[in-house]
Amino acid sequence: MTVSGTNICLLGTQYAAEMNKDLPNGGQIAYLGGTPATPSRRRGRRARTKALNKNIKVVATANTSWTRQGALQATSAIISKYPKLNGISYDYGDATVGVIAHSRRRTGRWRTSSSPTTRTRTRSCVSTSR
Repeated sequence: MTVSGTNICLLGTQYAAEMNKDLPNGGQIAYLGGTPATPSRRRGRRARTKALNKNIKVVATANTSWTRQGALQATSAIISKYPKLNGISYDYGDATVGVIAHSRRRTGRWRTSSSPTTRTRTRSCVSTSR
């Protein structure tokens, strides 16, 4: 069977590759995402976490409901709690611009980093644990 859609595991791995490239000496990052516990979010996060360098620590996660307002609120709260945060990984492009702008204003030290969205003819990743 062929399914057309985003390969969530590949996308998660690409997000991690960008963080690995931008933070070769490690650091603290946060994950932002939409509705918690959706299968695609769980699989993407699992692939992203597995592909991160061991010296990069995920110190915070937040549900943004995939909205601009949710993203800005989450970013503000996370930066307040983790002022030495080095990066944010977020899977919703529309709100990412606001997150980057807000982060730069608050900290003065953010670079932009994004992963290309990949359209494939493969199924989304599935857990291999049984």
